[in-house]
Amino acid sequence: MASLFYNAAGQDFDDLFEPDPNGPVADNFYRADGSPLRYASLSYGSRIGDVNHYLSDGRDLASIWAGRGTVAYTVGSIGDMGSYDNIVAYAPSVDWYPAHCRTSCDFILRRNGTWQFIQYSRNFRARAVRTRSGAVGYLYPEGSVVAQGNWAQNPRGDFGDAYTVDFVQEAFEWGRVDYPGSAGQLVYQPNNTNSKVDNLTGSIEGLGTNIPLWDDRVFRGVLDQNTTANMNGQRDRNAGWSTYNRGIVRVYIKRNGATVLTFRVLFNNQNRFADIDVVTPE
Repeated sequence: MASLFYNAAGQDFDDLFEPDPNGPVADNFYRADGSPLRYASLSYGSRIGDVNHYLSDGRDLASIWAGRGTVAYTVGSIGDMGSYDNIVAYAPSVDWYPAHCRTSCDFILRRNGTWQFIQYSRNFRARAVRTRSGAVGYLYPEGSVVAQGNWAQNPRGDFGDAYTVDFVQEAFEWGRVDYPGSAGQLVYQPNNTNSKVDNLTGSIEGLGTNIPLWDDRVFRGVLDQNTTANMNGQRDRNAGWSTYNRGIVRVYIKRNGATVLTFRVLFNNQNRFADIDVVTPE
């Protein structure tokens, strides 16, 4: 809907100034529905020529509102985060059955202009495990922050109201991964599991486009499985293997339909079966 206010050249204010539902208002300037005109503050963009409409103190309205297409509210860039080839989150299995393991990685884009990348791992029969080599693996059922930061230059509670986000899958697979006995590359086997695992599922939840950011938005890579056979045969670290899912999601943050910030989130979740010695029951 046009503002029905124009400059001397007949251009509507909606074409001249950057829309912003949180921008400053000018006294006595209203739309036909009675709502006040609001555009982005000049502090976030560049000034255009005078529009010959004035504030009560005599200043032209161009002195408070930023020109359309000149605004930059978001940070300049966010680099890729996480990893497709190395473990981001993992949960060790247990030697008795039935056992249920779940790992996941959440990427949360918050309405207030911040973001977090969080790993979750849970073995539903244990809180922690110790390998025969002495290493202790702790689980994170409440989540452990891998990385966090801002996508807004100046975060505030309602910052996301003028934005949408696309979460777009670029790569995804799940299956079995083998650990070599000596130095070497992990061997990924998509869609391959093992007779000792049942109900293995891998997924990415929360994908979509044009998702309004008036609330926190999250996508989640999930690896879920039930163990249906005893794992004693998997204690040999040289025969170690895991189930896994991994993916790459491209994030597009948009304002007025135009992408203003894009980056990738990479995750690699694994439920590992090798070299387990002692389990602390849950």
